[in-house]
Amino acid sequence: MMLRKVIFLSMLAGLFGSGVFGPALARAELAKGADAPDIEAREWLNTDKPISLADLRGMVVVLYFWVSFHEGGERILPLMSVVDNSEVVGRRRGVFVMGVTSADRRRTEEDIKKAKIFFPVALESKSENEYEIESFPRAVIINAEGKVAWTGWPGDSGGDQMLQAVLDAVTETPPVRTHPREAIICERALEQTREYLAKGEFRQAYAAAKQANEHALSGDPLKATCQEYLDLLEAVGQDLLSSGEREIVSQNVNRGVEYLLQAAKEFRGMECSLLARKKLHAMARDRDDVRAKLDAQKAETVAFGKLAEAIADIQIQDFADAHAKLEDIVQNHGGSEAAEDARTLIARLSKHEAVAAIVRDEKARAECEPVLAQARNDIRAKRYGEAKKKLDQLCRAHADTSFAKEARKMLIELP
Repeated sequence: MMLRKVIFLSMLAGLFGSGVFGPALARAELAKGADAPDIEAREWLNTDKPISLADLRGMVVVLYFWVSFHEGGERILPLMSVVDNSEVVGRRRGVFVMGVTSADRRRTEEDIKKAKIFFPVALESKSENEYEIESFPRAVIINAEGKVAWTGWPGDSGGDQMLQAVLDAVTETPPVRTHPREAIICERALEQTREYLAKGEFRQAYAAAKQANEHALSGDPLKATCQEYLDLLEAVGQDLLSSGEREIVSQNVNRGVEYLLQAAKEFRGMECSLLARKKLHAMARDRDDVRAKLDAQKAETVAFGKLAEAIADIQIQDFADAHAKLEDIVQNHGGSEAAEDARTLIARLSKHEAVAAIVRDEKARAECEPVLAQARNDIRAKRYGEAKKKLDQLCRAHADTSFAKEARKMLIELP
């Protein structure tokens, strides 16, 4: 089942399935369909202000109740974090996770930090009384209409039952409010969209608007705002496409082709770009100059694809692979915009000595590792002169790498 593949951590399943931290037998929770009472607390963690369920209406809310006197309540916190971060039943789907405990900050804060919990936690709360909870730990799922949809022990079947209940709540009463953390990402992307539009950088504006749209939830006014920007960009691209077609009809073919090329390039991913490319491909059958321009644009598209991969490598700190891709862009797509961006990124990477050292090591690895291995074999065979010769040569050829550092250490230790 896809849900299990996406959500579950095997190490947690083993813990929850053991029954060590299972619930007591008493179950007298608030009935399904009842209005969910608001959460009252003396203090809150991971939020600047108290959170009211009324403010969360339109989202599915998952409350996790635990108490300080019940051993194991904190042990299930990682599962709640899995829910919060899940692509299937988490923030991106309009699910808001909240912890509720009777414990105070002194007994709770360290566990929250250790478990890397970022969702809000209500401290010194008595809300379990209003929810009529008589066994701990406990999870309560509240649907987007503010009604109790499910109550149970979150660790049942390794968390399977609770996670399925969250998915059911999302499916039966789809959320229409964007999670606050997702809304922040959306708003920032919309701000970038406006900035790019003001500068006439339509390709970047579309990428930012698309990102914003991916973080906004259907039914939320934010989603409508995102769509308005996407529609605006489509309209601008269609105007450019129409201008190109008018120029071609007026026999201003070269100018018309430039308009079409711009529409195809700047509005890539939109309908106007697709129509422009179709028109250009039709013209390319009879015009060599149009075919050459299309080939050049295709090569630039490939270069930007490589640039995107390099940026993704940088984001995960795979600097060696990123640097190699950037150099490939500069070497094979030298006249493109992507090559200019690649040169800028290479210069920035070079300014960071730690990053530059990683890149130097990766470039030298294929040559240096076999030399070090051969030198070690020479030392074991007591061919110290041969080993010294190899190590000296490595130090001269790759002086600023970790391999040279290792070679110098081996030289010092030679008999």
